[in-house]
Amino acid sequence: MADRRLIVIMGPSGCGKSTVARALSDALDVPMLEGDDYHPEKNLAKMASGVPLDDSDRIGWIESMLKSANYGNAPVMVVACSALTPFVQERLSNAPDFDVRFIHLNVPREELVKRMENREHFMPVSLLQSQLDTLSVPDSALTVDGLADVETITDAIISQLEH
Repeated sequence: MADRRLIVIMGPSGCGKSTVARALSDALDVPMLEGDDYHPEKNLAKMASGVPLDDSDRIGWIESMLKSANYGNAPVMVVACSALTPFVQERLSNAPDFDVRFIHLNVPREELVKRMENREHFMPVSLLQSQLDTLSVPDSALTVDGLADVETITDAIISQLEH
């Protein structure tokens, strides 16, 4: 068993990863990493121009996030990270010293579009379908209703993590 826990809040753009990860990190009083902060400029430019990332684009991003996670000594860390593909999920799951738990925020496509249209972000709505097509939720993931309010989502996650 790993010494530390990495709680990955996952899902496509607009599902509420950052909001839920911040709330969970505050509730647990643990650090939080924002996955978007670890994308290299070339990834941001690629997505902003409407071109989806492939797994080869994600290698440096994942390594950078894990390096940052390993830098601190917190026993628990929350990460907001799309983690759409088995490739990314496996890389995160194989991080030494971490027990990784995926939390999938389930939100209908129509709501994702609405949310994405009403915010400032590098990810254009035109890439949403490619994310939904790529999304593979691990069997071990906890799936929660991303339409619920943040407090309800956070409470549900904490309740499941305690069992």
